[in-house]
Amino acid sequence: MTSWPCSEATSSVKFKKWVCQECTYENWPSATRCTMCRKNRLNTETSEVCDPTNNRSPTNSIPDISTLQITSNSSSPVITSGCGVATNATITGDHYSSPNRWPCPSCTYLNWNRSARCAQCYTPNSPAAVPITGPGTRPNTPDCASSSSPLLRSPPPVGSTDSDCDIQNDRNRFLQGAPQRILKWTCGVCTFENWPRSKRCVVCRTEPEPSTGSPPSGDRAPPSGTNGNNRRSRRSPPGSTLDSPRGGAHPPPPDSTFSPPRRPPPDPLRSNRLRKADWLYLNACLGVVENKAAPVDAYLSSGGERGRSLTQFECNLLGRPSAFTPGNTLVHLAVRLQRNNILTLLLSADTEPDNSAKRVPCTCNPSLETDIRRVVSSQIRQRKGELPCFYLSNNTVTFALPSEISEMSQWIRAKLLGDIVDQEVQKELDSSRIINWSRELTGRLGSRLYALWNRTAGDCLLDSVLQATWGIFDKENVLRRALADSLLEAGIKFYARWREYEILQADMLQYSWNNAQWEAEWTIQLSLATQPGSALEQLHIFALAHILRRPIIVYGVKLVKSFRGETLGFARFEGVYLPLMWEVNFCIPSVICLGYTRGHFSALVAMEVDTSDNLGASANLADDKNEQIMFLPLTDYQGQLLPIHFLTMEERGHEEQLLRRWLDCSVTEGGLLVAKQRISPKPSCVRLMVDEWFNRYRNLTVSARTSTSSTAQVVSDDGETDMDE
Repeated sequence: MTSWPCSEATSSVKFKKWVCQECTYENWPSATRCTMCRKNRLNTETSEVCDPTNNRSPTNSIPDISTLQITSNSSSPVITSGCGVATNATITGDHYSSPNRWPCPSCTYLNWNRSARCAQCYTPNSPAAVPITGPGTRPNTPDCASSSSPLLRSPPPVGSTDSDCDIQNDRNRFLQGAPQRILKWTCGVCTFENWPRSKRCVVCRTEPEPSTGSPPSGDRAPPSGTNGNNRRSRRSPPGSTLDSPRGGAHPPPPDSTFSPPRRPPPDPLRSNRLRKADWLYLNACLGVVENKAAPVDAYLSSGGERGRSLTQFECNLLGRPSAFTPGNTLVHLAVRLQRNNILTLLLSADTEPDNSAKRVPCTCNPSLETDIRRVVSSQIRQRKGELPCFYLSNNTVTFALPSEISEMSQWIRAKLLGDIVDQEVQKELDSSRIINWSRELTGRLGSRLYALWNRTAGDCLLDSVLQATWGIFDKENVLRRALADSLLEAGIKFYARWREYEILQADMLQYSWNNAQWEAEWTIQLSLATQPGSALEQLHIFALAHILRRPIIVYGVKLVKSFRGETLGFARFEGVYLPLMWEVNFCIPSVICLGYTRGHFSALVAMEVDTSDNLGASANLADDKNEQIMFLPLTDYQGQLLPIHFLTMEERGHEEQLLRRWLDCSVTEGGLLVAKQRISPKPSCVRLMVDEWFNRYRNLTVSARTSTSSTAQVVSDDGETDMDE
């Protein structure tokens, strides 16, 4: 194998390139590092230069890297090829096959000899750690460290002695003992440990007292010559007062005490160091003193404890020592200040501890709910003839909220509506202008709709239908069984109309199915009706309109969105569902109103109007004086007529005539096409259930009026109690 020409032999060549000993790349003479592997260029006298005028290929004269061997008999190692051709090149310690390493005493990891700490567990390099030496390596001795090879050790900086270099290299050696700790001052309010440079507590924003700046007796003081604000000085050895290699002196040690400048203390009520439950409790205490039951009810509804006692810190925050004493509870305050309405609220056994636990009429008395469900089940019949569908023999019942709710105080009315109304559904329907968008209907005609809370399982459609009529849930699947039996018995009639309607929808979306696909989809629709808890589709609402013999209006969103607000697709549930396969005289024109939001159905009911008030009540009275009428819009807020589902080709184009035929329609003074919903007197079982549910709120109203009259003499003119004086 031919050896490389030396630099002297090629000195006359204009363009000389030097070959990298690591990757054999030919670099320009001006390059100090290899362009490919970034290795430093060796000395000029030992570098190998490639002559561009030479006809021999560089790859033919470069020794094979895999056959290179290291001869370690001299202080300047020589790289030899497998063919015996030597290159007199001095290399650094990184080229050794087994470099000097020291084992970590904690994790036994082999670290580089120049590492002051373990790369894995950060354990400092102990003098007892013996480096691991391998073939071709050098022992880690001072003699070797001061070898004649200039590349094995960097020269010391100018102006520094050898001892200074040793100190600079071992500046972290003091960490091999117990770890040092930087002193922190403890906040006297929240006990948070803050850094010395912090002038206020980062948690509660409280300034430290002069005594908190001193370190605890159990803490280790930092070594002299260190400073908590100087990173370089913290790494200096303990007790070291030597100058740094660059000639800079370490800063003086800090004082033993920390006394930041004093400022006026912040307002404790504005500090954010309490949880939400704590603030609710403090507001409840203030509500008892000021005779306001709304804060107390908010605290109890959030799951707060009634027996919670006031602490000295909370009394200081309230700032009224004559009214609040440490150890008192809400009950003690209500008894001492004679707040009978709040005391009734605190001692009520029916207070729900969670916002998610709703209090609807059907859950107050399970026995009455069972009786009502038994009545509904006894009214289910199957009609003989061409359409053997099941139906309810007497279903003129329409559920409505009592008119006494409007006469209650604001906080009791808010609590009642919070217990029975689904606030999220109500907010979404109102904000999207799906319901209650007409001031004429909600104001003068008194036809505001409320979304009742029901179960969130797949039975929400059946629950909402029974809630809108009888005020109960379909817990025993009475209505689901009637739905499944109707689709099985009268499947031929329902299948024909369902397929024709779906074909029209498919043509609008430009797709088509074959007969096998239609039959498979129909099988899925039947299986959903028979499985409890399964979500139902448009076909099932159409079948329920035939079972109840009443039209169903669904006010819903047009787009289904995810919880992030992303649009998932179109919602096709909004519209009118008519019992088109029954005779008109066999059905009831009073509609049932439902709401739909993101895969959930809710019953939309109105509130009864107080007929004793002649102002505006005549518009809601029927001819027989025993029924009330609510007006439901048949258009959206843009004036577009609501779609009618499951129409045939012959019925399309006559939507308004069909609405006037099947519904009791009228036009308001503002020109709105509305449907009349007749609210008849409730059956006895339903009336008993509603009265028992409503009695709790009646008692709260009576106790509030009694306590207001009894404490009128106790409250002074400025709103403070006589105990505050």
